[in-house]
Amino acid sequence: MAPIAVPTSEAPPTAAGGQARVEANVRPPLQGHLAQHTLGVRSLPEGRDPDYIIGHFAIGFGPFIHFQTNGPLGNMAELSKKFVKKWQGKQVNPCLLKLVKLQDNSGGYYFKTRSSKDGPCGWLMPMPKRPGKDKVTPWAIYFDQ
Repeated sequence: MAPIAVPTSEAPPTAAGGQARVEANVRPPLQGHLAQHTLGVRSLPEGRDPDYIIGHFAIGFGPFIHFQTNGPLGNMAELSKKFVKKWQGKQVNPCLLKLVKLQDNSGGYYFKTRSSKDGPCGWLMPMPKRPGKDKVTPWAIYFDQ
């Protein structure tokens, strides 16, 4: 992880004895469809089919008790082993995801693995509920690979 430069009120001296110019990035990082891939957050490319329908978000209490929810409760989630295996890159277990809400009004999230920069990354997007089958919102996963 690169160190974060904190601007100071006084610029450091240069080799010539003068003052170097320090530029501070005062704008927040872009998100959604305006972001660059290098920033780690961008919208799902148009016309792309989901890699998998992963089902629902759930809160687990122990190995057998799970309550399904309409979406993530916070900015973290764990990707199950069966979907980590579908990732063509480094296999991470447990795969804890950092979620960033997309700013393009899609209701989706861009995700990256918290513990590895080579681990799974991509998008989680809500799908329409199927009448009579879904009590909570189903989600699709799109891997960024």
